[in-house]
Amino acid sequence: MELKGVTATAVVSEKGWLVIPQAFRRRHSIKKGDRLRIIDCGEFIAIVPPLTSPVAQGLGLLPETMRMTDELLESRRAELGREERDLPTPRHD
Repeated sequence: MELKGVTATAVVSEKGWLVIPQAFRRRHSIKKGDRLRIIDCGEFIAIVPPLTSPVAQGLGLLPETMRMTDELLESRRAELGREERDLPTPRHD
């Protein structure tokens, strides 16, 4: 089943060549000579442009409500609380 404008079927040539449909090339500004990354996702492969600036392009991927730093701090606070609960009470003899 194909979703118009979202999926397409292409035929791999004897040499292993694959033609990306023109509509996809235009939409994603893919031109002759451009490099693309092929990613093995287990059950399928993905073809994506390489990141030109991985750090900058990765910004904003996490939801605004919970940043990874906040999540790590929250996890560490919970872990510290468990550790403190499990410590024996100090004796003052």
